[in-house]
Amino acid sequence: ATLGVVTVVDLRNTDEVQRDGRGTMAKPSVRFHTVPFLEQKGITPFEPSEDPAARLADIYQWIFQNAGGLIARAMRELAAEGSLPAVFHCTAGKDRTGVLAALTLGLLGVDDEIIMGDYTLTNQRLDQLSERLRAIPGNETRPRESFQAPPKAMEQFLAALREDYDAVLGGVVIGE
Repeated sequence: ATLGVVTVVDLRNTDEVQRDGRGTMAKPSVRFHTVPFLEQKGITPFEPSEDPAARLADIYQWIFQNAGGLIARAMRELAAEGSLPAVFHCTAGKDRTGVLAALTLGLLGVDDEIIMGDYTLTNQRLDQLSERLRAIPGNETRPRESFQAPPKAMEQFLAALREDYDAVLGGVVIGE
């Protein structure tokens, strides 16, 4: 309310929205757009033996490769006339949100180091985040560190975009 948010782009899957609701921004004056980046991907439970950065980079790459229409839809909603101030979010605020933020910032010409710095801001709230996420069934025993936003994950994702799609995020259309 203080910021005057008029648009929310919710990147969570349908079951997450049903489980957790819309939260404190559920007001008649706020336009909600559900854009579930990972709805079609089955996410396997976290395994302690996995490299968290590699796992996340693979998920981010999957989003880019398989949810292009949804990414474009989210960006259109954010760019629509009268849509600002706006918020976009997912459950943790680092994976789906991180991909959309990275792509948006990259298209605006923001340097990779700043994009990765933005991505890792999540780590400043890791205690609160891990407590909230452990309350979700299936996450009760996950280690706190498994909820981190590892800089290597975003670095690998950005590098893969450039390598696999000849993409230069700073001003050239991705996939051109």
